[in-house]
Amino acid sequence: MKTLTLISIAILISITTSAQAAVPQAAPENECEGGSQMENAECVGLKLNIADQELTATFNAIRARVAAGAKTDAGSASEAHEIDRRLVRSQGAWAAFRQADCSLEGAEMLGGNGEGARIQSCELARTIERLRELSEGTF
Repeated sequence: MKTLTLISIAILISITTSAQAAVPQAAPENECEGGSQMENAECVGLKLNIADQELTATFNAIRARVAAGAKTDAGSASEAHEIDRRLVRSQGAWAAFRQADCSLEGAEMLGGNGEGARIQSCELARTIERLRELSEGTF
């Protein structure tokens, strides 16, 4: 059991460290300012795609770590299943929140040329926040 705990801690540190390295420290949507509106929107869109990929990789790494813990310790299999179930439900709820919240934020420019860019900038900011939350988690 002590060996299992040490292995779990090592895996946690490894994944958390690599995930934290992937989380941008500055607000990358600000790095897209200075060009035309179309160039800025394209830049934010690219950064959002990258952030979404990083979020998916981080989420999958956490799920894999939870599953690995269940395979090495039969007594924690039901706990691991429950943690995974809650993690998946949490991520689904977060995705719905991001969509609704950013749609509302985009409404400030309702029907205008900047509505889509405003929504994407919000989605990028929320995704970076979620990456930080997952990276700092204790799973």
